[in-house]
Amino acid sequence: MAEGIEHLRPFAPLCQGVDVDRLIADATALREELLVLGAERMAERDARRALTVRYVFGGSSAGSSTGTNAV
Repeated sequence: MAEGIEHLRPFAPLCQGVDVDRLIADATALREELLVLGAERMAERDARRALTVRYVFGGSSAGSSTGTNAV
């Protein structure tokens, strides 16, 4: 998961409408949560709390509308 986060960094803050900064922050928080739980307790995490890809429409995040997709 850490490698995936690092692969996202060159595309921040936005790429093709995706709020990459937010995705990196959310993925980092999820990774930290999973590390605290450890392999034996990961199943305790509510799977309904998936990462969400946020799309920004209109160029910049300021004053733009957004959409979401869970991943």
